[in-house]
Amino acid sequence: MVRFEQDGPLANLILDNPPLNQIDREVISDLIAAVERLEGAEDVRAILIRGAGDVFSAGADVNLFGGLGAMTCGR
Repeated sequence: MVRFEQDGPLANLILDNPPLNQIDREVISDLIAAVERLEGAEDVRAILIRGAGDVFSAGADVNLFGGLGAMTCGR
């Protein structure tokens, strides 16, 4: 769901979850894996996150938030 491409010092993370690049558990997992891959990469100076196609992202899947309560400061 997230493609990684490197062009010299530029790392591209491309959301590829058609048709609207919606953020879901798999996309989040892939983004975490891509960032972990980049940790300590001395040849990368910048990261560009973009969406495949015409839409960056339609946002998150609201089902991800089911059962979550209000968060309290200091917790």
